[in-house]
Amino acid sequence: MKRLAQLLVQAKENYVTDSLFRNATLLMASTAIMSVLGFFFWVFVAHLYSPAMIGEASVLISVATLISNISLLGLNSGLVRFLPGSKNQSRDINASMITVALMTITVTCIYLLIAGLFGVHISLISSPINQFAFVVLMSTVSLNSLTDAVFIANRRAEFHTIGYTTFAVVKLILPLFLVPFGSLGIFLAYILAIIASLLISLFFMSRRFGYIFSTRPSWELLKKARKYATNNYAGVILSSLPSQLMPLFIIKELGSAQVAYFSMAWTIANLLYVIPSAVSQSLLAESSHDATQKSRHINRTIRLLAVTLIPIISLAILVAPYVLKIFGGQYSVQSTLIFQIFALATIFVAINNVGSAVLNIERRTSGIVVMQVVADVVTFLAASLLVSYGLAGIGIAMLLGSITSSISLYFVLRYNRQHPRIVVDQSVDSIAGEVFGATNQDMISILAPYGVRNFTFERLLNGSSSYTFLVRTGSSAAVMRIYKQGKKSNRQIREEFAFTNFLLSKGLKVPRVFKNLNGQTLSHATIEKVSWQAILMSYEAGQHPEHYTRPFMNDMARSQAKMHVLGRDYAIENKSATQSIADNQRQRWFCVFLILAPRGLSHFDYDASNILAEDNTITSILDFEDIRYGPLFICLFFTLTRIYDAQSSIEDLRYYLGVYERTRQLKIFERCVLNLALAVRCRSPKLLFV
Repeated sequence: MKRLAQLLVQAKENYVTDSLFRNATLLMASTAIMSVLGFFFWVFVAHLYSPAMIGEASVLISVATLISNISLLGLNSGLVRFLPGSKNQSRDINASMITVALMTITVTCIYLLIAGLFGVHISLISSPINQFAFVVLMSTVSLNSLTDAVFIANRRAEFHTIGYTTFAVVKLILPLFLVPFGSLGIFLAYILAIIASLLISLFFMSRRFGYIFSTRPSWELLKKARKYATNNYAGVILSSLPSQLMPLFIIKELGSAQVAYFSMAWTIANLLYVIPSAVSQSLLAESSHDATQKSRHINRTIRLLAVTLIPIISLAILVAPYVLKIFGGQYSVQSTLIFQIFALATIFVAINNVGSAVLNIERRTSGIVVMQVVADVVTFLAASLLVSYGLAGIGIAMLLGSITSSISLYFVLRYNRQHPRIVVDQSVDSIAGEVFGATNQDMISILAPYGVRNFTFERLLNGSSSYTFLVRTGSSAAVMRIYKQGKKSNRQIREEFAFTNFLLSKGLKVPRVFKNLNGQTLSHATIEKVSWQAILMSYEAGQHPEHYTRPFMNDMARSQAKMHVLGRDYAIENKSATQSIADNQRQRWFCVFLILAPRGLSHFDYDASNILAEDNTITSILDFEDIRYGPLFICLFFTLTRIYDAQSSIEDLRYYLGVYERTRQLKIFERCVLNLALAVRCRSPKLLFV
């Protein structure tokens, strides 16, 4: 008992202080709640409906899930990976939702046209009216899966839990009232529960994350995540094919009643698969927020799964006949063996989930496709050979698929270790068409001007003009920025860092640029006849703040106002440097109010995503690579819109401006234009009076 009490205290402490543990726990809880209540759903259904009805409804639910996975285009994984760094989440989310909805309608129509060609007939969607309703309702299934990714990306898994609980409760209750509709009643319960979950998810997105439904979509995140999402898209579809196509295979080869027995075993097995799935999703989200802690997160994930799964799998195999008897005697007889096989497969499911998360973190997602192709080929080949043994043969086929997937994962990871290369983001093409490869030899050449020989490196998120790497030498760390081809001249880069060094000398917290062995801040390295520009900066501690708290906004506003004052003074004293930076800008300020407004050099992308902080105090202002010369209140306008998008609070804007004006007083026309712009941008007349 004492040991148990200690474990409970430790678990409570981890929940409060450890975001990976907390979000993994909440994700497990959400899926566990859905699975447990889903278990009771099938218990009710098993006693209210015949196995044939259950089998037909199960096939249609599997088809709906498969269509949803195809229609997501991998954007759910893309959002988890890239949404944390988004400048405007509403615009990125809306673009993803529009894309997914249109894709769902298209895929559903294609399915209805070709399904009959494979000899599979589902009476529930045989009439034109039912087919039309099926097309319309399918979009809600896909969109609900997409909203899940928003909560995971923002590390707020509690809202994911609420949404899934809503889904499970509604789905549990509705079959009691839909018995007269037969198998259609089962499917209607599923769809209506999805709609309820989607509505409550949108509500929390709006209230907690500042999501605005009417925001104009932006397609930049989709372009950025294209390759990443494409491989995940293929991986998800391939991984789901066995469970979602197997009911179609079974209904054709063994009959609809056998589909019901398969579905019951699979439903309970998913109670076990909850654990590796949730922990792996949390691993991906945590490492996306802090790539430097990847190894630590992976080791802790493996330990957590090992301690959790082994006793649960053993218990599940022993109690399987008794649990399945709850559904009815026939389910205990027909489903026990295949469930026990599924339970054993949990070990390999966990290995594959963690491996897929690692490949996602390293952005080597093509390895996921390789794993799933091997698994699917083995699964369906084995199923066609073992179907004569009934459901036991189907279970063995799916187990063999999981085992071969784990084996192929081993070879994929081994290959990656033998070929160390960090895949860079190629969504922004350089003028010369060159992309920095980031092999060990490349980095040796880049760091040679600094005399750095023994080091390790890891790619960080790229900027629009550069690739960024974390470089470690022993116990110290630095950040290497390598500029994309044709983006900036040598003079523009030097002037940029002359300005940031000026800010540093005046007390602003910005990274320090190191000089190379020749005493220069800008270095050059020629790799395969391509010359690369590079600079080495100090590594700054801290985290990107998740919320705009008043203490953080206080420090943020004071720093921005000071930067604007210094930026104006610097522009006046260094006209040639200012002109060099201005020549690289596309923006031109034609409006008379903008011409009259005080101008200077500034960040113009100043928000929490470009600031590191500890205890609500700024430790560093990052990413001056797109520094601009222009009206200073435009930089302030951008910051205020980001705060309003995140918190929808006019009082926060008033507070921020109050702190800002203690250092730099706005001109009357600056304030008037700023208020008008905020009211138009945020669609709120109240902002005219900020």
